[in-house]
Amino acid sequence: MNSWNHRPAASLLAELLLGDEPRARAAAQAAQDRGSWMTLIRTSRAWRILPPLAERVRHFGVDLPEQESRLLRESLHEAAAQSTLVAHTAANLLASLAAVGIDAVPFKGVALIAGLYGNPARRMISDVDVLVLERDIEAVEELLVARGVRPLLYQSVQEYRADRLGARSNNYAMPFRDEDGVEVDLHWCLSERSNCTQFTQLLLADAVDARLMGNKIRIPSPADAMLLTVHHVVRSDMSVASLLKDLRDVLCWWILRPGSWELADLLDRARSLDIETAMLACLEVLTNFNGHARLAEDTVFLRSSLTAEQCRLASEITALMLYRIEIGRINPDLVAVYQRGALKRWIRARILRPRWVAEHEGPKAAGSVRRLLRLVSGSVRQRGFERAGYRALATVRERLMGEKAD
Repeated sequence: MNSWNHRPAASLLAELLLGDEPRARAAAQAAQDRGSWMTLIRTSRAWRILPPLAERVRHFGVDLPEQESRLLRESLHEAAAQSTLVAHTAANLLASLAAVGIDAVPFKGVALIAGLYGNPARRMISDVDVLVLERDIEAVEELLVARGVRPLLYQSVQEYRADRLGARSNNYAMPFRDEDGVEVDLHWCLSERSNCTQFTQLLLADAVDARLMGNKIRIPSPADAMLLTVHHVVRSDMSVASLLKDLRDVLCWWILRPGSWELADLLDRARSLDIETAMLACLEVLTNFNGHARLAEDTVFLRSSLTAEQCRLASEITALMLYRIEIGRINPDLVAVYQRGALKRWIRARILRPRWVAEHEGPKAAGSVRRLLRLVSGSVRQRGFERAGYRALATVRERLMGEKAD
């Protein structure tokens, strides 16, 4: 029996989206043999990675059944319409900020459309992430409210900051929503490191010109864009959906825009942000799927440029990510077991914070208590490679985010 028959959908999607031509073609044939296209289309739509799957279907000339073909076509149209709406919102907002002299850059999805993919139809996005200096957040809030973009969860940035939710989540960002339902996340700090302000200033100072929906905007440089994606991998919950989307974005810098950046510059910037270990882990995951020549050479160079300890940590994080993609579930909350500050923050945010308890009385609050119990019991049942991976990830988070690892 073909071993592909027992591979989960996540593994097939990884081969299709991250694999080189032979591996992706084999995965496409396996999906055809198994009749898995309906599952893959629905999964990639839910995980917001549908456009690259559709590109593979077209590239390999896959003869989809009528029902699957119609679902893919309709889903792509819906995704393109949503991404276009969000991109227009972002372009207009950034133009308004520039007009009043506020320095701001989009990052993640919107910036990648402008600087990497070139078309909203090629990258699904659902919100706008904008980075500004902390000194400008009240002015940005005033502009947003004047444009009909209202804050969510909190009445104002001042209230948000007073509650210090960002300090508990290690992500200083406040969500807003406009009249079309598009969410705008206002960021001013991406970690608790003491040089957080310098980090933001560097990103803004090194931003490059780009065009989005006909408007001239500024976006993070290619090196910074890559590192922001790696940053998201490190601080995210490591869901398969998030991992596949982030890893695909990193891979596309080698495939679509290899001449727009230099490896030496990328390494220097990664070192300045203490993110080189996580960068190596992401590249090693990609080389497990893709034999792209420059990607392989750059991964070897990066590994040779790091210390033995950094390489060990990267290998352990790589193993954890590959297991997550190819085999099954992990519990990323267990990283908190090795981060005393993170664990305290998690308990305060989920159990002890008055606002959260007031809003989630009953089953949800009880569910969070059960989650804490699973966290404790799960720390006892960890497999060896999981324990090593969680420890490694905790160490990298400590260096990048300013958290404390035990």
